[in-house]
Amino acid sequence: MEILIGDKWVSRFGLVVLVLMVVRTALVFRATGRFPIRIHGTETAHGFVHLVLAGIALAFAINIVLLRLAAWLSLEPADGLAGAYEMTGPLTALQTGEIRLAGLLMAVFGLVLGAVAQHQMGRSWRVGIDRDHPTDLVTTGLFERARHPIYFGFGLLGIGLFLAMPSALSAAAAAVLIAVLGIEARLEEEFMLSRHGETYRQYYARTRRWI
Repeated sequence: MEILIGDKWVSRFGLVVLVLMVVRTALVFRATGRFPIRIHGTETAHGFVHLVLAGIALAFAINIVLLRLAAWLSLEPADGLAGAYEMTGPLTALQTGEIRLAGLLMAVFGLVLGAVAQHQMGRSWRVGIDRDHPTDLVTTGLFERARHPIYFGFGLLGIGLFLAMPSALSAAAAAVLIAVLGIEARLEEEFMLSRHGETYRQYYARTRRWI
C-alpha cells in the first residue's frame, strides 16, 4: 500500500518548531530576566558557528516555503511560480511516501528529544556561550546519558527534514548542520571546562557526547 505524505504536514511541522523555540525563549526570559540567546561577533569561532546555523535554518525555511508556495498561492501548473520548488534541486528518487514518512517521524522524535532536554535544563538553558551570566551545570535527566542531547535531537531533526522534503538544498543543509553541531559541542565543552573545572572534567569522563 502506497503511503502518501502531504506537503502541508511538513510546513505545519516547521511552524511547530518555530513556535516551540519562541515559547522556550520566552519562558527562560520570564524566569531569569535575561534573553537566553547570546549573539557573538563573527570574528570568534562561536559567532561564526552561529552565523552558519542561522544560514542552515534559513535554507530549511526556504525549502519549506518553495515546497508549499504553489498551494498557498493557489497556482496552476502553467504559472511560473508553480515550479519554484525546482530551484531546490528535488531528489525524485527519494520522494516516496515511505521515506518522507520516516523522515517526518525522525524529525518529530528529534524535536521532542531536544524540547525535553531544553526543559530539563530549566533556567540554565541558553543558545550560545554566556560568560556574563553563569548557569548551573545540568547532569540529570537526558544529560545523565549524554553531554549534548539537545544537539543530538537537532541533528535528527535536520536529517528528518531532509528525508521529509528531499532536495539538494535540504541535503546540503542537513550535512552542514551535522558538521557544525559537532564543532559547537566542542566549543561549549571547552567553555564548560573553564567554568566548572574538575566537576565538569568528571562529568565529561563518565558521560558520552551523544546518546
